[in-house]
Amino acid sequence: MLDQAGIPYTLFVEPQDEDAYEQQAEVAAGSTGTKRSIVVLEKNDQGVSYARQMVLKHAKQSDIGWFWMLDDDITGLYKYSDSEQKLIKHEPLLVLEEALQEAQATPQLVIAGLDFRQFAWSHKGKSIYNTQVCACVLINAEDGWFLKYPDHLMEDKYICLQAISSGYKTVRYTKWAFATPPMGTGDGGCQSLQDRGSEMKRAVEGLMKRFGPDVIKPVYKKKLGWWDCKVNWKAVRG
Repeated sequence: MLDQAGIPYTLFVEPQDEDAYEQQAEVAAGSTGTKRSIVVLEKNDQGVSYARQMVLKHAKQSDIGWFWMLDDDITGLYKYSDSEQKLIKHEPLLVLEEALQEAQATPQLVIAGLDFRQFAWSHKGKSIYNTQVCACVLINAEDGWFLKYPDHLMEDKYICLQAISSGYKTVRYTKWAFATPPMGTGDGGCQSLQDRGSEMKRAVEGLMKRFGPDVIKPVYKKKLGWWDCKVNWKAVRG
């Protein structure tokens, strides 16, 4: 999506994937002219939390204030039309710029994000404050210097809870949205885990330990065979 839109970006890749991504970068640069750089992580197979923490570390060390952190399977961005009462596919650069401008104008905001297209339409453009965002995330690295991803899954829940419990704000914008392939049809993410069930259970235990039972309620999803949790966002907002 970013290549087609001509939006410059930085890829964070594991050492074992560097050569493959370098080749892809050359092909992309030749076909679209999009400026793309690559940062190689220090270690392989450390999981998504490690990778995102390295992205955040890079932003802080590079004196980058606000930056977008996008999953690589996002296929398009959308904007809610008041006149048509629905989400319409929009130019990616305009969506990212408009959301950035709104975020920068919001005091105490350290994490913002767009909603999934399949959920955003029902909110009719309403912004939802102090909740979870994921996949298409905007981070204020300057004010969010304290943010630290956990060493387990559910990292998006964790870092948003961390921000809110520290007195800052998060927001999920529904006037803008993103689309991805159906869950489980792509590569990467949690699919490489040998035992997702145990990893999910460890994540719930980590959230419980950090934020307590008033905020985190464990839920076992029998059909899927793993633990998840419900978050009492009102409790963490105080």
